Amino acid sequence: MTIDQEISQRLGTRDLKGLFLDVLGWDQPGIPAFDLDADGTIFGVRPIAQKRGLHVVEIPVAEIPGADIQHRLDLALSPRAPERMLVFSSSERQVWRWPEPRKSGGTRLVPQDSPAARPNPGLVQRLAAVRFRFAEEEALTLPAVKDRVRAQFNAEQVTNRFYERFQTQHETLQDALEGITDEDLRRWYATLLMNRLMFIYFLQKKGFLNEDREYLRTCLRSVRELKGNDEFYGFYRDLLLPMFHQGFGSFEHDYPDDQVAAIVGDLPYVNGGIFEEHEIESGHDIAVPDEMFESIFDFFDGFTWHLDDRPHG
Repeated sequence: MTIDQEISQRLGTRDLKGLFLDVLGWDQPGIPAFDLDADGTIFGVRPIAQKRGLHVVEIPVAEIPGADIQHRLDLALSPRAPERMLVFSSSERQVWRWPEPRKSGGTRLVPQDSPAARPNPGLVQRLAAVRFRFAEEEALTLPAVKDRVRAQFNAEQVTNRFYERFQTQHETLQDALEGITDEDLRRWYATLLMNRLMFIYFLQKKGFLNEDREYLRTCLRSVRELKGNDEFYGFYRDLLLPMFHQGFGSFEHDYPDDQVAAIVGDLPYVNGGIFEEHEIESGHDIAVPDEMFESIFDFFDGFTWHLDDRPHG
């Protein structure tokens, strides 16, 4: 079993203590369990592990609290664990929070969201990078541990990593587009398609689309199961284009296929023109392999999506 597989397995079973102590080489926590009060609600704080004084603590909850409560809990926790990482965990997902110091003072909680059923591959990769081996122990210091964690969870570095990978995905999509021979038009349309998908990803991660945080993957899986007489439904042509044009881009939602309409569900109209039929689409017979979208979704799943921020990993 690879290190990534071990981490995914522990995350999937919510065995955070085993993850840090047995897999990542961290040490027993140096503080006991305790409770914190936020607006009259008591939250139990469960220390998981520590490395040279940087603590990982879990706060089990029925539902993930809002950002304001998370900030209050982090502030209340800081006297007991000045260097820390928080994990808010429910039965459905985990939200990891790294308190990043602001230059203007205070901290910013850098988020990493991971579904319980299918651990976020971006989180898995970052946790693998904060694994400490026995050979490192003698010379290891708190600043070194902080630098290692910061390198993986720092917002600016994560944002840079996002745009580097975005460029790679954009180029791969551009090469995968069929039906557009002009290179400039291919580049333009790849950008439009990526922007549309990012917009939808934000909506789905907020639960706004069929209350499904994996809405696009669900659509891809569902459309692949549709088969007529000697006919195969393609994700791009048969589902995404109607979703764009008749779904988000129109009030009427007049879909050309009832089965596709049932998969797409009830979508909000999005003003601004991003989902209206583009002249490149009307003037070209475009095709995109389904596998290309699997790759894009894997890339997007490595980051957390917020209205007031760029994507965070």
